[in-house]
Amino acid sequence: MKPNMVLCLFFVMSLVLCLVPASSVQPAAAAALARSVDGASGSYVAFDPSAGGESCYVPHRAQTFCFKAESFTTEGHVSSGVIQRFPSDWTVTRSYLAGTPACTGGGAFAAEYDTFAISPNEAGNYHLRYPAMVDNCVAHYCYEVVTGAGISDASVSWFWTGAMDGPAPLFPCSSDGYQPAGFSACDESIKPPSSVPVCTSPDPYLSVSPPSLAVEQCPGQVSAQPMRVCNLGAEPLTWSLGEGAETDWLSEDLASGTLEMLECQDLSVTFDATKLPPGTYSAELHFDSNDPTSPRVTVPGSLVVPEPVHDVAFSWEPSNPYAGNRMVFRAAAQGVEPISYAWDFQEGTASSGAVVSQLYATPGEYLVTLTATNACGQESAQRTVTVVTGPVLELEPPALSPRQCGGAQTEQTLRVCNAGSVPLTWSLGEWPTFSSSGGRQRSEQMAQSPATRQAGEQLVLRAGSLQLPTLQLPAPPVPAASPLEAGAVLWDQPSDYTDASLSSSWPSLGPELYSADDFQNTMLWAIDTIFVAGVAGMTPLESATALHWCIYPNAAGVPAGYPGAGGETWCWSTLPDDPAVTHSGGPLAGDVVLDVTAALGEPLFLTPGHWWLLVYPDWAIFPDGIWGMANATTTNLNKSQWIDPTDMLGVGLTAWTPPLDAGIVAHWDLGFRLEGQAIAPGIAWLNEDTASGTVAPGTCQDVTVTVDSAGLAVGEYQAQLLISSDDPALPLAFVPVDLTVARSIRNAGFVWTPPDPAAGTPITFEATAEDGADVSFEWDFGDEESGTGAVASHSYAAAGDYLVWLTASDDTCGVAQAQHTVTVLEAQRYRIYLPIVTGGD
Repeated sequence: MKPNMVLCLFFVMSLVLCLVPASSVQPAAAAALARSVDGASGSYVAFDPSAGGESCYVPHRAQTFCFKAESFTTEGHVSSGVIQRFPSDWTVTRSYLAGTPACTGGGAFAAEYDTFAISPNEAGNYHLRYPAMVDNCVAHYCYEVVTGAGISDASVSWFWTGAMDGPAPLFPCSSDGYQPAGFSACDESIKPPSSVPVCTSPDPYLSVSPPSLAVEQCPGQVSAQPMRVCNLGAEPLTWSLGEGAETDWLSEDLASGTLEMLECQDLSVTFDATKLPPGTYSAELHFDSNDPTSPRVTVPGSLVVPEPVHDVAFSWEPSNPYAGNRMVFRAAAQGVEPISYAWDFQEGTASSGAVVSQLYATPGEYLVTLTATNACGQESAQRTVTVVTGPVLELEPPALSPRQCGGAQTEQTLRVCNAGSVPLTWSLGEWPTFSSSGGRQRSEQMAQSPATRQAGEQLVLRAGSLQLPTLQLPAPPVPAASPLEAGAVLWDQPSDYTDASLSSSWPSLGPELYSADDFQNTMLWAIDTIFVAGVAGMTPLESATALHWCIYPNAAGVPAGYPGAGGETWCWSTLPDDPAVTHSGGPLAGDVVLDVTAALGEPLFLTPGHWWLLVYPDWAIFPDGIWGMANATTTNLNKSQWIDPTDMLGVGLTAWTPPLDAGIVAHWDLGFRLEGQAIAPGIAWLNEDTASGTVAPGTCQDVTVTVDSAGLAVGEYQAQLLISSDDPALPLAFVPVDLTVARSIRNAGFVWTPPDPAAGTPITFEATAEDGADVSFEWDFGDEESGTGAVASHSYAAAGDYLVWLTASDDTCGVAQAQHTVTVLEAQRYRIYLPIVTGGD
């Protein structure tokens, strides 16, 4: 895609956002200018020097020519303009309206007038005509051109733009059947093209073309440049050629000649850089003749010998990369620009550009090859990149569940371990509990740049793209503010849709344009919704091939990167019809909402900091597929930023630049809103003996967590410890702390059966107690015997009164006792009387 593309968003409400470099309109866009010309038979365009400009052309000169454009109608319909085509080796540099246009039948011209270019030698005039029912209207259009090499009259074709309804002809054109690309077919071609005559003289007239020679070629190369000497006069021309100063790099194959009227002679000028070092060289060719007006014509010649590419080198950040951690590579080379860069990262991936990103999923040594190419050569550089296993955070235990009485203090041990091969840096903060379905789990997905992902691939970059420094969370305890309800507005920059900044990518075509705006949070944010006010072009946003949301850390007032260059903290990419995406319309049908919780399965957790939001779609078509972030009515923090990494527009904004400062837009901020939950740090009943540290590979560091239930009522309390680290796969880890403040055990008691036991009879004792957990029971039966358990069995050897003690205790809140006197009866004795039988006589 060329820099002369038109970037226009045509909207309802008469809003037009255009970034239009000079002489740049695509045929498809120009076709939208068409209006109706009904019954336009006989309309024509003719060369008319009376309106201004020159009456004839001289080869290879900058000149101005004017034309009369007269349209006819018998239907009173509007016409929109005329397009003209000059010879193929001419170049149109400007066109304008000359004089005051008029209609003879009472019609009128619109006050608005504009021009557009279709190709270097084709230009059009958008100029609405409102004729009477039967009318002819005349306007004069002038063109500033650079003529070509011809010596015969120049034919200038023309075409009237029209509409698709009404009686024919709607699109009259010159008799050569000229039809501009992207326009309807000509339906009347009876009038001839315009004709611009070549200038002639009664005397010999020397014409040399081109008027100058400018050659760029590499060291050792030789090239031949054609020249033409012509006689535009009526008398014979005698000419000779010489150099102003002798050079060893310039030579000619013809040094003199004689030409009759309108006769030309071709010669060749050789530029030889075989023995020349890089540099710029100048010379002059002197054409002497019997032309009485210009006896000598001087043609300047220049030779630029570019510097071949050399001293190719590259660097990368971070310098000691981890597996799964995105790296940024930066190329450097000497030599004439432009220099292109091609990368081979050995493990099957390749890229191009001066700044690229790469992710190695596994540790190892990788031979990276950079090849730099310019017009005069190619050179490569190789370096070995050693990728190691980064720090790996492991926490033991994964959760803390203290249970204690009111007013008690207990200590819990949290072990911070490093299972990686390089030191782990960590810090710890306390936070209230918030909804999280997966925040405590290690992400198995590796960071991947949106530029390398397939359209529609869903991806969460939890790890970030670069090794970020340890997140420094506020040290506890901090007075806690009440958290906002889920769905509350965290940041809001409303839009009135009066302006927009382009933010779109065309992967199959190459160019990309990004817009970003910043926001700030002083508490932990759990973001569940991202709303963006957008402006869609001629194609709805639903037709994009992919949508991307990214958040970058702030780097000296601009985003720390951009898509394809790395630096992002989080990105999410998906299809426009993803159920988590809502196209909410808006005045310009470009608003879009991402349900973050639906997309990720959890909110997006963002620690306190200064951040930049970047949202953009991928498109398969241009210019119909285009989208921008709408303006905001606010002036928060820094001005919104814009970047054109590929210099698509040709204006050099290849680094982050405020579009307001560049005069592209009139707004400070972009319209977006973040919703979710803001969570203040600090838990009054928690404290830690250390809040940060560095753990060597294969070792652990113990953190003593003190839980103080003083002043807490009986009940359940939840909090979590948030551990941030430079583990690329787990930069944030959550350790839940679930505290139970227990009630003291009370109302211990017991019963026994049988109620009136006798000595030697087994007695069953059953204990009871209220509250407490994991209660244990101990028995003192009063006869120097004891027992344990909620149910115990005992028997007494002798009758008597025994004082039985029950002690009920739990592991948290103390003991409760009960006592009863148990009366044991004598064992009953039974007498058996046996009859005595005696004998008798």
